[in-house]
Amino acid sequence: MLNSQFIEVGIGLVFVFLLMSIMVSGINEVIVSALDHRGRQLKDAIATALKDPTNKDWTNLLYKHPLIDSLKKSEKKLPAYISSAMFAKTLVDVMCQQTIKKTDDPAAPASTETLSPMQVFAAGVAEMAPSECKTLFQSFINDASGDYEKLKANIEGWYNTYMDRVSGWYKRKTKRKLFVIGFVFAILMNVDTVNVSKSLWENTVLREAVVNAAEGYSSDKDPPHTRRDTTFSMEVEKIKAGYSKLHMLALPIGWPVSPDEHKMLEPLSPPNIHYYTAVLGIFWGRVGLTSLIGWIFTGIAVSFGAPIWFDLLNKLINLRLSVKKGEG
Repeated sequence: MLNSQFIEVGIGLVFVFLLMSIMVSGINEVIVSALDHRGRQLKDAIATALKDPTNKDWTNLLYKHPLIDSLKKSEKKLPAYISSAMFAKTLVDVMCQQTIKKTDDPAAPASTETLSPMQVFAAGVAEMAPSECKTLFQSFINDASGDYEKLKANIEGWYNTYMDRVSGWYKRKTKRKLFVIGFVFAILMNVDTVNVSKSLWENTVLREAVVNAAEGYSSDKDPPHTRRDTTFSMEVEKIKAGYSKLHMLALPIGWPVSPDEHKMLEPLSPPNIHYYTAVLGIFWGRVGLTSLIGWIFTGIAVSFGAPIWFDLLNKLINLRLSVKKGEG
């Protein structure tokens, strides 16, 4: 039978990982937003898919189109998300505009005035020089069988499939970033998984307090999730809330200075280079191999993201209630 003590230690650790994950994801979102990572990566992904040096720079033509240009939050920030319907409509329109421009030339042999959008798109593709992009566009036409709505549906389907692959790549890259940020903050805040686990196991009062805090948090909060419409202030509040909750748990985290160490530092005040050197010396003396292992564990745990830890926290809380009933 499962021992409730094991479960309670698990709840405590998962709760710490959840709060750290919320903070780290908030920091990552602030960085992503400030540097416009999502917008630039989306444009790079589209540019890779539509790379066509033989014919046109389709990506820039798409981004200059009013439909996509209107999605920008500001002049300097690219759209972070383009729906498949928007992409398909814009791509067809761009091709049609390029085809019409050619036929407006007095030397052009024919006019597109009497042609349907489907026919104009097909005419534009037919005039392209051989390239991978032309092959792609031609496949959209072949599968549409002359149906304009089916043409857009084919483009939408291709775009969704391609973006699923891009999303998988982006998630893997984000996971690596979360590990790096999590590891750095585990050091700065001294969130050592090994030391926290040991304290939760040995200190019954601390363990019960953390479990009660975790249960209260679980019942009051909705599952955390990733949103595209969060603002800088929202992410900052999320970081502050996570830090405040973690600090209130009274766990052995952070870099406190003992009374004896404080007395040793008093002659060096006001703070100067000697003061900070002495502080670093004190902290460095506490660091060992287990500290490094504990920080790495914390960084790895944080990289999984807050939604996973929130879900696991609820499962462990329910399991604990079941075990308690069995023990009773």
